[in-house]
Amino acid sequence: MDIDDILRQFHCENSEMTKQRFLNDFSFYISALKTMLKDDAWKSLGDSLEKKQTENAFELAHSLKGSAANCGLTPLYVLLEKITALLRKKEDGEELLLLYENLMEKKQELESLL
Repeated sequence: MDIDDILRQFHCENSEMTKQRFLNDFSFYISALKTMLKDDAWKSLGDSLEKKQTENAFELAHSLKGSAANCGLTPLYVLLEKITALLRKKEDGEELLLLYENLMEKKQELESLL
């Protein structure tokens, strides 16, 4: 398995840029992925959304969005982009919680590939 395999199985785009970013070093990439997936920010984002703490939720989602982009994880990035866009407008409704559920399902899908 290599970076292309993981990104292809997870339906990601532009694996060439991701491979360049990680110097085409599979172990470096996997290490970064595992670190990102273990980040407490995933759970904290859900907690902040439930408590309607939009500023904190925005900061968490924005940080995770950057990590997802850096790792070339398009499905996670797209969901986090939607979440940050709603939070930027100070939204705190049901749509955010549904997006968060979808995000966590996608995260689990990625974890099952590793």
